[in-house]
Amino acid sequence: MKNERSRLDQNSNQDNQSDLDAINAIEENELKNILQKAQKHPENLIFPNEEIQNLFYHKIDLFDNEHLLNDELRKLINYYNNIDYGESSYGQCEEFQRAVEQIGYTFDYGLDALPMNLRPIDQYEQIMLYQNIFPENILQSGENASDKGKDYINLQTPEIMATQKEFDQTEYLKTQLKYLGFGEDKFLHEELEKGIDSQNQKFDIKATSQKALPGNKIDYTLNYNKTEKGGIFLNSYEASLTNSEGESLVQNFRVSKEASFTAKEALNLLEGRAVKIEFVNPKSNEREPAFVKLNFEEAKNQHGNYNFQTFYKNYGINAAEIVEKSNLVFDKPEYKAGTIKSLEKGNVVKVKFELDDQVIEGKAVLNPQYKNLNLYDSDMNRINTNKPLQGMYNENKHEKGNVREQNLSRGI
Repeated sequence: MKNERSRLDQNSNQDNQSDLDAINAIEENELKNILQKAQKHPENLIFPNEEIQNLFYHKIDLFDNEHLLNDELRKLINYYNNIDYGESSYGQCEEFQRAVEQIGYTFDYGLDALPMNLRPIDQYEQIMLYQNIFPENILQSGENASDKGKDYINLQTPEIMATQKEFDQTEYLKTQLKYLGFGEDKFLHEELEKGIDSQNQKFDIKATSQKALPGNKIDYTLNYNKTEKGGIFLNSYEASLTNSEGESLVQNFRVSKEASFTAKEALNLLEGRAVKIEFVNPKSNEREPAFVKLNFEEAKNQHGNYNFQTFYKNYGINAAEIVEKSNLVFDKPEYKAGTIKSLEKGNVVKVKFELDDQVIEGKAVLNPQYKNLNLYDSDMNRINTNKPLQGMYNENKHEKGNVREQNLSRGI
């Protein structure tokens, strides 16, 4: 009888999940239609109900799209993350909300005082942000779906530049830096302009990031080349990580429209985590997903880089299924998609999960090699619910160094 009850409960859960998936699909399509109509007239952006509105806000949540954060938001997030508000985070949320509203942004938070849905206040900027994140969902008449973010990754060619007299190369290169996750720092732009104006055929600029784990330091060197016809290209950048043990890990990342890692993804790779990519399968000539991580156990190759350990589509990694089986708890169903996306980027994500009949807060890292999540408690100690424990290079050496508190910047 007990087994039969369990089977009925399981079937009921599956039916409920199917119903929920169907509802989500309807809401997704409705949202797409609303945004397509409002693209040219954002003042007419009206949501039929709160569910659709919340879905939209969740999809443009800048906490989950950290590469689109501007410098002002980054500084505010870092500032308020470093303030001790004791056991309650409501004061932190209220002050942070007032601060971001002064620069044109807002966000929501619930009873758990967890910030969510950081977004521009202006509706036009909201639509533009959505288009940057999901370019395939908002198309002009006759336009093909494409990754508009990648349109700023070495799209310019001498032919294009010769036929487009209004092509602003400097602004293009600045936008390229933004989409690659290097931000819009004034000093970075000034260094770029100096390199553009110089007589040198090659130049490089330096960048850094505050996103590394505690004890780690990340620096970037961006390598530019000039052509005889006046083109300027960012062909690659070097990422150099110095970890908490004083070890230096250096990798060169190629920049191309077909395959490029953002600055944050490069950092995640150097810190030992896997990142989901898309590549063109030479046999089928179609784009396919795969997970990659750097193999630190082998010597560097002839190009001075660590080789990638790749887990292709046929390896059977399904992040959604892994999350489903890991007993994660979501305050709202729509939070699941953002968590999955952030995990696939190689981020350390703040989560809630069931353990010993209790719901606890902790951290999660996707481990594609073993098709599971590495779970940690709030003190950064590994929860041994997903074995085996081996498989992550940095985790074997200094496990706690791979996890940091996400606080306001959940996916950053």
